[in-house]
Amino acid sequence: MKTYEERLANISAKAKANRKAKRILVTSVLCLSMLAMFVSSVILWPELLFGARNEPTMGPVLQQPSLNDTPTVNMTPSQPNEVEPTLTPPTVPVSTEPTWQEPTEPASVGYMLLPMMPTDRAVDVRRIDDLFMLSGCYSNYREIKKNCPEILSYLINVTPSVLEGKCEIFRFTYGVTNGLAGETFIIYNDEVYTLGRAFGGDGITEFAYINDGQQDKLYFIYSWGSGLHRSHIAVFDFATKQETSLSIQMDDVAFELSEDGTKLGVCEAMISFGASWDSVGVHIEKGNTLYEDVTMLYATIDPQIIPFDPNQLLEFIPADIQEQIRQDFNDKFVHFPVYDWEPDASLRVFGIFGDAYALFVDGHLAYSDVLTSETVCGVTFRYPSTQTMYIYADGQFYSLQEAYDAQMITYEDILAIYKNYKSAYPVYYE
Repeated sequence: MKTYEERLANISAKAKANRKAKRILVTSVLCLSMLAMFVSSVILWPELLFGARNEPTMGPVLQQPSLNDTPTVNMTPSQPNEVEPTLTPPTVPVSTEPTWQEPTEPASVGYMLLPMMPTDRAVDVRRIDDLFMLSGCYSNYREIKKNCPEILSYLINVTPSVLEGKCEIFRFTYGVTNGLAGETFIIYNDEVYTLGRAFGGDGITEFAYINDGQQDKLYFIYSWGSGLHRSHIAVFDFATKQETSLSIQMDDVAFELSEDGTKLGVCEAMISFGASWDSVGVHIEKGNTLYEDVTMLYATIDPQIIPFDPNQLLEFIPADIQEQIRQDFNDKFVHFPVYDWEPDASLRVFGIFGDAYALFVDGHLAYSDVLTSETVCGVTFRYPSTQTMYIYADGQFYSLQEAYDAQMITYEDILAIYKNYKSAYPVYYE
């Protein structure tokens, strides 16, 4: 028979074993719980972070049905777990035709009239400043910027929405106190091109755009000239990146469209701006038709069809100014009786630029019959004698180079004079 001490020791040993078994059981349960949590997190966390996928994770893959066969079912599941396949109706085959996309450039079946209106689009001053410096489109830009560092703050983006993404068009407001007031330019393929001119006038008042697969052109109307107001119908060709003046009118004009939009015409107009000098929004009241089709004006700029007549611009110079030109020329160059001078000497005019006139004064017969040439801005004028062309302004006569250096005329003016002169006397360039 066990003693009391033996029984007590046996009970103590059993209790100790039971406590050890409980600890092992609790530890095992905790480990299994943590393992279950880890497994569930591996499964659920990707869906919590990235969202559940829309496509099914399991199920049969149907073969595309043919016209003669009934649909068959692929019994291979997409997941490792076996799933009872279900038959679903066949889907309509998806068309392989290419989907329509927005064209990268605006296209039209006819002309689109585009008003000269300000937009709220931003003006990248730094980029435009760099382009001006590189292109030299405004020959006196550096001097203007030196005297007016904030010059580009007067720019307004006037790009019509239909041309957004193709080009950018900007205009200086009339708040500028230098020669850029009202001037407009276009940025196309990261190059700058001036459009028309505004000195003494309204500048560009209206656009018309066409891109029908045969021509990609921006037509526009602009007016200028303080002493002699005139309106130009011009076009910028995106293919050649050149501006061409098609016609000159002495009154305000505007564009008009034919009923089907396939013809761009020109009509009389009354043009006004807002009350503020900084306004670039234009209001146009249109009148009688002048030209039903603007493309007919191309004939007037082809020297093979209608040569330029130096006398046609005389009607735009008042008679008293014509007489003053003759008198000033006589006082400066003619020393009677050494030279044979005709008091009623004729004027041949090749350009009018505000109060500056590009012309010859004839009747002075002492010139030598020697072929003479003059090159200005890379443009060469060829003369049959030592008589050269002058720019008359402010009662003085200047050579083309002197007038250009004094900023009386621009590079575009030089080109216009050259075009008229060569058209009138093509034989000098044969």
